[in-house]
Amino acid sequence: MALPSSGVITFDMIKTELGLTGAQSLNDLVQASNLADKTAPHNIHQFYGYSHAPTIKSTIVSVNTVASPCDYHSGGDITRYFIGTQNRPVAGDVIYTNSAATIVFNGGGNLYNISVQEGGLFTMEISTSGVVGSINWCGYP
Repeated sequence: MALPSSGVITFDMIKTELGLTGAQSLNDLVQASNLADKTAPHNIHQFYGYSHAPTIKSTIVSVNTVASPCDYHSGGDITRYFIGTQNRPVAGDVIYTNSAATIVFNGGGNLYNISVQEGGLFTMEISTSGVVGSINWCGYP
């Protein structure tokens, strides 16, 4: 649940939003958050309207499964979604078919190609439960 966008915000409110307990400095709270600006000096007002809910991101996954890592095929690309902190899925992330991240993608344990802007080409294994397993970096296009 997001913090208020105006009025009083306390350290306890911020710690609850972040799921933290115990003594924390303002710097500790900022570093534990996913705020864009983590450069000191900090102000408690940085947390107005803050929500620590995970961010849903999209990635392009090739519809074509590949026989081996980095066996790249172009075309047939579709958008899939994941909840994460990086610009591409990492091992353990779950892949979804819809932007609300409620319908899990059944990857069938196959290898899929992904292309990440400023990150190159990757092949990743996606399980029947949508979980990303092994990931191989294949270079730049």
